[in-house]
Amino acid sequence: CIRDSYIGVDATGTTLQTGNRTALSINIGECAEWGWGGGYYQDGAPPGWTVRVGGSRPGQGNVIVGRAGSSVSIGDGPESVIIQGNIVGLDRTGTIPLAAHGVGNQAGSIAMWYGNFRTDLTIGGVSPGSRNIISGGIGFATGGNDVVVQGNYVGTDITGSHTVISEAGRYGTSGISVSLNTDLSDFSGSVLIGGGIPGAGNVVSGFETGIVQNVNPHISNVDLRIQGNLIGTDATGTQGISNNRGISAAGSWNSGALIGGTGPNEGNIISGNHYDGIVVNNGDRLIIQGNKIGIGSDGVTPIPNGQGILVFGYSYSMIGGAEEGAGNIIAFNDG
Repeated sequence: CIRDSYIGVDATGTTLQTGNRTALSINIGECAEWGWGGGYYQDGAPPGWTVRVGGSRPGQGNVIVGRAGSSVSIGDGPESVIIQGNIVGLDRTGTIPLAAHGVGNQAGSIAMWYGNFRTDLTIGGVSPGSRNIISGGIGFATGGNDVVVQGNYVGTDITGSHTVISEAGRYGTSGISVSLNTDLSDFSGSVLIGGGIPGAGNVVSGFETGIVQNVNPHISNVDLRIQGNLIGTDATGTQGISNNRGISAAGSWNSGALIGGTGPNEGNIISGNHYDGIVVNNGDRLIIQGNKIGIGSDGVTPIPNGQGILVFGYSYSMIGGAEEGAGNIIAFNDG
């Protein structure tokens, strides 16, 4: 466990230290052998090995800030990584950004290496103590692993009411990025961003794009759900904190990808974004249901996007549906 530490900042937790580009790197796959209980394990960590960064109880979280690389970098090795209760890219108060943002700079982010399709990853959780405050975004590839991202404030301060990314610094950034451009059709895995449980939704605001999902057309067994999130608003869902675009979806998910849902709390609030609420670019088997797009969480307050939903290229997708709760509320958008 890595808990109650200042990593990449001074002892006061308020000043960025000089030194490493990446503050915390989790990569044990380079080791040929690990001694563990009298035995040795090849190719990294022993089976079932979990790395925990922070925790949900008071005093367990860390302050972690990288200078130019990711604040937290996850390589090969562990079977699972759990990241909870941390402040990433900001000072210990969670209000002052210390990490730089922009094209090519991931200093305030949590990132799992592109080639790591095996490590299960949990970032956040449904309890307030599990929440991470992350200034620079989250990026990961998926394939044969399970990824859960819940309850985090991404791009805002600890109050969830103000962006910590400047207008100039947002370009080239994304709040949560899901990528897979390798053919792993023989693998199965899942990605849950948010969820229908109270407290599961993330606040994702202040970026060029809030959530990006971009996959290879040969993927067949990865289940993606984006549910219950506040994308382009504050934590109350009633004030705009714009991304340029809310969600950008491209590529084919042969097992389906779901934005929203018909169940309670499964719909996303996708409002206040400068250009588009949702962009579908050559998206295949994408389902968009039960979301509020251009309107607040109360179902009344106008928080317009530039456009509600933009679809271009080929697309075999469904927007809405006949099932109860499947319809999206799309209102007050400028386009």
